[in-house]
Amino acid sequence: MRGHLAAYKAFIKMMARFKGNLLIAGSSRLPFPSCPQVHGWDCSWTMEDLAEIAQYARAHHVDLWPMVPGLAHSGWKILLLDKTWAAKPESQKFWQWLVEHKVLGDPNSELPNASWRSDAFNPSSPEAIDLILKITDDVIKATGAKTVFVVMDEPAPSISTMVPDRDPAEVLAEFINRYQAHVAEQGVRMAMWPDM
Repeated sequence: MRGHLAAYKAFIKMMARFKGNLLIAGSSRLPFPSCPQVHGWDCSWTMEDLAEIAQYARAHHVDLWPMVPGLAHSGWKILLLDKTWAAKPESQKFWQWLVEHKVLGDPNSELPNASWRSDAFNPSSPEAIDLILKITDDVIKATGAKTVFVVMDEPAPSISTMVPDRDPAEVLAEFINRYQAHVAEQGVRMAMWPDM
């Protein structure tokens, strides 16, 4: 892990040298303190590593925006392709929790474009929304970020499938407003992809 930190720090230092001042850093594959069900990741990063990178970035006048999962591509389904990860009992337990609580779409869906649905959070699942907000809180606490970048790219196909009886725009707006209000309570801004 220390090698990854050194490479990240070198990149931040280079950014600062060339007057780059914004770094969006993925944070969806960390062990999250407030979400014990998110276990079994083959993480090379820890929350302490993320905090160290954020502090280093601030020291070099680079604003770090941690990227957290939103209603779109969560990236967790891809872990199932890693046979070593997928074979672990804690990994299977985590995936089972995601499916049982309808946090993600149905991974066994036979519908066209099923991969979209099973890699995206279900906006009608209270557990999914709670998980997203807890992950966000953990990342804000670790980094001291003033802006978080929530992954919201291309959510319409997933929303249309998982909540077919509602207008996807309405569901999306509800989530955005709830998320923004949640982070604003902590003095943090929300940023997201614009491709809705």
